[in-house]
Amino acid sequence: MYLSDDLIKSVVKKPGNFNWAKRHQGEDDLFLAYDVLPGETGQDILATVLYQGYESDVKIRLDALDHIESHYCNCRFHSPSSGCGHVGLALFKYRNEYQTPDPIISSSKVNTSTQQVNSLNEKREAIMRQKELRRKEIQASYYVQESLEFLQQMQEKEKNSLISTYDNHVYHLEFEFERQENYYYYRYANNYMLSAKIGYEKMYVLKSFQQFIRNLHEENFVKYGKFLAFTHHMNSFDEASQQAIEFIERFIKESTYASDDRYLAIDEKNIDAFFDTFQELSQLINIQFAEEDFIVDVDVLSLGDYYLLSLQDGNIHDYLEGSQHYYQFEKQVLKRFVVRDDKMVHEFIKKIMYDQFYIHKDDLQNTISYLLSVFENTVVFHGVDIDQSYEDRISLYADIQDENLVVKVLLNWEDGYAKSLFDQDNRAISHNANNLKFVLESYGFKKQEGMKEVIKSFHDQDAIFFIEQVLPSLKDYAEVFVSDAIKNFDKTKSVGIQVGVRIENNLLSIDLDSINCKPDELKDILKAYRKKRKFHRLKNGEIISLEGESIAEFDQMMEDMHMDVRDIDTTMQVPVHYAFQMDDAIHNFKQITGKEEQSFQDFLHSFDDIDASKLQIHPKYEKILKDYQKHGVRWMMLLSMYGLGGILADDMGLGKTIQAIALLETNHEVGKRSIIVTPASLMLNWQDELEKFDSSLSYLCIYGDMQTRKEMIETIDSYDVIITTYDYLKRDIEAYEQKQFDYVIIDEAQYIKNQTTKAAKSVKRLKSRVRFALTGTPIENSLAELWSIFDYLMPTYLYNYRYFKANYESPIVLENDEKKRAILKRRIEPFLLRRRKEEVLKELPSKIEKNLRFNFDAEEEKLYVAKLSQVNDDLQAFAQSEDNHQIEILKLLMQLRQICCEPRMLFDNIDHASRKLRGCMEIVESLKESKQKVLIFSSFTTILDFIAEELNMRNFTYLKLTGEVNKTKRKELVEKFQGGEADIFLISLKAGGVGLNLTNAQAVIHYDPWWNLSAQNQATDRAHRIGQEHEVTVFNLIMKNSIEERILELQAKKKEIADTFVENSEGSITKMSASDIMELLKRDNS
Repeated sequence: MYLSDDLIKSVVKKPGNFNWAKRHQGEDDLFLAYDVLPGETGQDILATVLYQGYESDVKIRLDALDHIESHYCNCRFHSPSSGCGHVGLALFKYRNEYQTPDPIISSSKVNTSTQQVNSLNEKREAIMRQKELRRKEIQASYYVQESLEFLQQMQEKEKNSLISTYDNHVYHLEFEFERQENYYYYRYANNYMLSAKIGYEKMYVLKSFQQFIRNLHEENFVKYGKFLAFTHHMNSFDEASQQAIEFIERFIKESTYASDDRYLAIDEKNIDAFFDTFQELSQLINIQFAEEDFIVDVDVLSLGDYYLLSLQDGNIHDYLEGSQHYYQFEKQVLKRFVVRDDKMVHEFIKKIMYDQFYIHKDDLQNTISYLLSVFENTVVFHGVDIDQSYEDRISLYADIQDENLVVKVLLNWEDGYAKSLFDQDNRAISHNANNLKFVLESYGFKKQEGMKEVIKSFHDQDAIFFIEQVLPSLKDYAEVFVSDAIKNFDKTKSVGIQVGVRIENNLLSIDLDSINCKPDELKDILKAYRKKRKFHRLKNGEIISLEGESIAEFDQMMEDMHMDVRDIDTTMQVPVHYAFQMDDAIHNFKQITGKEEQSFQDFLHSFDDIDASKLQIHPKYEKILKDYQKHGVRWMMLLSMYGLGGILADDMGLGKTIQAIALLETNHEVGKRSIIVTPASLMLNWQDELEKFDSSLSYLCIYGDMQTRKEMIETIDSYDVIITTYDYLKRDIEAYEQKQFDYVIIDEAQYIKNQTTKAAKSVKRLKSRVRFALTGTPIENSLAELWSIFDYLMPTYLYNYRYFKANYESPIVLENDEKKRAILKRRIEPFLLRRRKEEVLKELPSKIEKNLRFNFDAEEEKLYVAKLSQVNDDLQAFAQSEDNHQIEILKLLMQLRQICCEPRMLFDNIDHASRKLRGCMEIVESLKESKQKVLIFSSFTTILDFIAEELNMRNFTYLKLTGEVNKTKRKELVEKFQGGEADIFLISLKAGGVGLNLTNAQAVIHYDPWWNLSAQNQATDRAHRIGQEHEVTVFNLIMKNSIEERILELQAKKKEIADTFVENSEGSITKMSASDIMELLKRDNS
């Protein structure tokens, strides 16, 4: 395409910029550089424009036909929407030098003959061939230049290598150390400078230390002058120079400030390292080195009630203070003043020099003694009456006497003088003696009046630690002598615990004894253990070790039994449901001796093999129930005998309701009542079941307005069974709290999976002898749901939730802790009974599941991708915010699901059915032809309306059940479908997922996947249950490459939780997280 003025003006839109470019076209001296290089699809114009002293870099991308794809300039006049004058100038140059104008054909002379058209095409092709030839020429010239430079570099390297081959010189460095001008005060940095020369005969100035080090690393050939050029290797230098080079390299690496690269600044940070290095390399440098001990003379001047400390030697002001020592540079000699005491001497000297250091006369003795002990090799005080000689020997004696640790420390001088460490006189003590004094004081040792020893109570929290850890370390300060009591301290006894268990009055009795101590002392022993102590002193003076496994096992047993230290006694009683944990503990004891009495063993064996002869079911139900149902009733009866609760977690459709009714009627006692709490949709189902089996139990269903329910509750003592709903119970709980029930049975117990809901809190407030939970899905999403149900069944059995989460849920979920998984599984197994349909109903027809995937049509694909892009942008914004956006995120995900189901749910301008709805109707039509009845479930009631429209158009008979349908109408719809009045039943997942018996259906369609599989399985089991005589086919409708496929993957992950703790299978625990949400939005590239 020819770059006409109009075309250039469409890029350089501002008139001022365009006119400037057009005015200066042809002025090649404005270009510092101008290249046309081959690009990805065409040419790239790269130019640098110099105008009025400012350089502007331009890049323009053209395609193969010279269409302008993009333009850029780093000047302030350029923008993506309007190019600057520099871009226009580059385009004019390209047009003038690289393009041929298209021929202008007058409209009056247009000849449309084939010959003229062909002639015009030939001209255009010739122009294109010319352009292609030019492009190849430019490309060739570019690579020729590169090749030439490469060959020159090869020749240069070969030349240098050849020179190096015959270079046998050994090079060396010479250094010059000098004071930097104008800096003499010792506090300033950079007051000494180091420079260098390089060579072997004639020496040349080293102009850059950093470049020198780089040349060594890269083994570069460097020319310093006419007579010095060589390839840099470390072994090119003599040994002394190599050591100096290592110092330079460390200096450059550790340097944190900029300086003249020709000089290295020697200051307080590196003077120590410089001295250590060059003291041994004095032949390389222009100075000498010397050392002497640093001694500070301090005058103590009396000023009334105070004393002032001042330095005698004012020259210290001129010293350079290094990290360790002081330095003075005079007459080309660098002298080090060696500090042989604590580095705090630097701060002490500064304090005296720059601040006024005063001491009150009452504190003079102690202060000077302390300073002398810390700076014994450095500081000499003048003008004070203190013997500044130090003790020759320190002896420490330690013993245990009565209830105390006793320590005595003696100091001895060469002249025969001796005293206790804590005696005060005019003798200075050493740093070691002073440190020893600090240690003893910090551990609470106190001097008693008239005694040379210091003591502390053996029962102090840190006394044992002092004996075991601190006392041996005091050998660094003194000769340590200990008594036999301390020497034998590590030969202590273990606790030696014995535990016996039995069942008594439906309680677990634990008998406790100990070999080496009285049982009542176990309280103090356990307290000491929990305070992380390693030893404990008994009342008789003996030392008991707390490091053996027996006390750790005892502590774990107490924690598992939920017993406090205050509960410890010779006999302790806890709820009988802890028997299974106690059995595990006894079998895992390594140090504790455990004994299980016969009553305890009988209790455990009764759960392993339920004796039908001892647990007689009501005769009526012996004839009605299947064998597995009888086993379920007897299992609940056995738990009831001991006042225990449990979860009946049979598959949906296996008759949990009839098993519960059989239990209530079998165990019913006159004058006692039980309560059943159920979802509202199942209340009438319980009533029907009681009527169906002609139960002798009188029952009352409590519902209606508040006044009606209140009046009904007042009459419950006249009934055997009360039936109410979770919703009514929340409102009426205060009326129920005063009542005592024999049984509390909650149906669809997943309703209390969230411990914070009013439903969960209400059922837990009911008072009863025994509690049971019925649910086919005790775990839908997380272990917290299982905890909430057990908190209802047997409060505290799985601890409080905070403890459960920290010690079980998080290790299992986040760390895949197999040991914790096994422990938790063992603890819940005795109280959870789960049977699968395929295990107990061999006669039940099979269930076939099919995942049918559909592709979006073109319009739906555009809508989904656009919404997905918006969702991703919003999620990124939410991630940057600290606010909780959970509701917004769920709404965004729901919109993606709605597009998958039916875009008309979001967009009003669509007038046809979605690809999924059309696919669904194809399945329905096929089932209709096969005379199969079908249930269609969706989580969106609007979808059911769309499906109903399609069914009406086809004159198909159907029924529809949503949450708006009341209990009575719900029952009528079920009876109509079971009676054959309709072929299709449209059901909302939430309203009809539980409590329905729809065995007249042979097929189930899940129009859209729900977040957890258990909800869908519950819905499927409305058809696949007892009474079904035909094979059931389940169709899951999924849009390909969408959020629905990711939901399937999430369902599989969540199922692993239930498989681990409800089914008898293994699996890792996974839960939804932020990464799960992002995973939902991924699309395959295929």
